Amino acid sequence: MKSFNQNIRGCLLFAVLFSGYLSAQVTGAFLKVADTKKSFGFVKQGKEVRVDFEFKNTGQAPLLINEVKVECSCTKAEYPKEPLAPGKEGKITLVVDTKTMQDRQDRIAEVISNASNGTVRLRYKGVVLRP
Repeated sequence: MKSFNQNIRGCLLFAVLFSGYLSAQVTGAFLKVADTKKSFGFVKQGKEVRVDFEFKNTGQAPLLINEVKVECSCTKAEYPKEPLAPGKEGKITLVVDTKTMQDRQDRIAEVISNASNGTVRLRYKGVVLRP
């Protein structure tokens, strides 16, 4: 009987802690990206490509994007620097310079923010054709 009571207490403790975790998720900022995977198709080498990722703050607190980390120096990120109020939408644009690229490209950018859902990964890919 003692282990049954301990199991019940353990389950109740877990339920209380988990419900607190869920309420924290709901009350903070939440970064919801419409589509985290994009293709820029086929482009000729040397062309600058812009890949847009639309997002919305579906949380209950202002969203602040601290940084967008990109894999290579060929990509620059443009994103809102000011806090985004709950319910508002924004856009992250990845500007890809294909001068030094050839063939298939498949890259990741990480969005670092105060969102309760943590780091969001954006994937962009395409094919760079020789001139």
